[in-house]
Order: sequence, then structure tokens, then C-alpha cells
Amino acid sequence: SQDNDNQQDNKAVDDLAAMETEICALAGQIAAATSRFLKVLAKFDELGGWAGPGLRSCAHWLSWKCGMSLHTAREHLRVARALDPLPKVRKAFGEGRVSYSKVRSLTRVATPENEERLVKIAVTAPAAHLDRLVAGMKKVARLEDPAPQESRFRATWRWDVATGEFVFSG
Repeated sequence: SQDNDNQQDNKAVDDLAAMETEICALAGQIAAATSRFLKVLAKFDELGGWAGPGLRSCAHWLSWKCGMSLHTAREHLRVARALDPLPKVRKAFGEGRVSYSKVRSLTRVATPENEERLVKIAVTAPAAHLDRLVAGMKKVARLEDPAPQESRFRATWRWDVATGEFVFSG
């Protein structure tokens, strides 16, 4: 009976280890798929693929077509656009080494100059620690530059040849 109990305990431990391995592998696959999703989304937005009657923005289209809340759609677009100048973040994300949660935080403060250091941290640090680091970096940046943050306001425009529309986003 003692041997049977030990075998069952060993089996349970082995099962848990296998589950842990599978969960971590799937999380990496989800990150890689999300990276690809955001890459395609950024290009789709850039080309105005979302434009059509009654559609106000790519986020509106994404909310409608992909079943996301408008807030989530806007955040996905923000991250998708922010990844363009960050090749090291894109690479780690595409390889599934950092999660969307971490990438979302990184894109708030990463620059081509600091992204390598931030990716090294993101690969090993829990997402909550990375969030605290990013919050601290944003606070330091505000203290160093007390001028109003006009850079957070952005306006773009384009002429959509396919529909003949002038599209303005701000």
C-alpha cells in the first residue's frame, strides 16, 4: 500500500511537471501569434484596410470584426504602431520570449537606445516587476522634463485612393 501511494504521488508530480511545460510552451506560442497579429494589424491600419461606410477608425473596425472592446482594440493598435521602431522588442516578442503584457509595458518607455537593456530585463522579470519599472521610468521622465507633454498628441492624415476619402486621425 505504501509503494502504491508513492507511485501515485510520483505520477502526480510527473503529470504536474508535464502540465507546467505545456502551459509555458503554449504561452510562448500565444505571444508569437500575438506578435504576428500585431504586425499584420499595423500594416492593415497603415494601408487603411479598415476604412468603409460607418467605420470611424481601425480600432472601431477591430472591435467589430474581432470582438474586442474598443479600449482593447485601441491598446492593440497603440502597441502595434509602437513596435515599428523597436526591432529587439519585436524579435523577443515574435520568438515568444516576452508576453504581450510585457510588450505593452515596454512600448510605453522603450526607445531604440534603451530597448536592448529593457528586453534583457523583460525576458527574466515578472510582468508586475516590469510594470513597476516602467512606471518609475515614466515618472523620472516627467520630473526631468516638466514641460507639457505635447508629444502624446498626434494627428495624421492620408488620402484613401480606393474610396476617394480624406482620412484624418488625431
